[in-house]
Amino acid sequence: MNLSGIRMQIIQEVLNLPRTDEIRMLPDSSGLYFVFDKQRNEMIYVGQTKNSIQKRIYQHTHARHFICPEEANDKRYWFYYQLEIHNLTIMEAFFIAALTPRVNRIIRTGVNRWEL
Repeated sequence: MNLSGIRMQIIQEVLNLPRTDEIRMLPDSSGLYFVFDKQRNEMIYVGQTKNSIQKRIYQHTHARHFICPEEANDKRYWFYYQLEIHNLTIMEAFFIAALTPRVNRIIRTGVNRWEL
């Protein structure tokens, strides 16, 4: 299997995870989370939290990091999540490398988020 085939397989695995488009329905526990933009049809961010996925996504929206509150309220995004991950930092790095989400690339390179 080539690299793009492996990437597609990983994307399919993520898309099979539990998801919601309502922040209040996200779990109040630690884990990995993935933000999928329905309009662009792309995974835009992978993150992890040792506390609450729900609270972390809420922070992203209300600080306007990359999720506009109005867009979240309009259910523009799917929020996928995976709980009970033991090596959160390693798994987050793996998924970022495999999926290359737009917002993670912006954070890493320091490019203005509105330029991509």
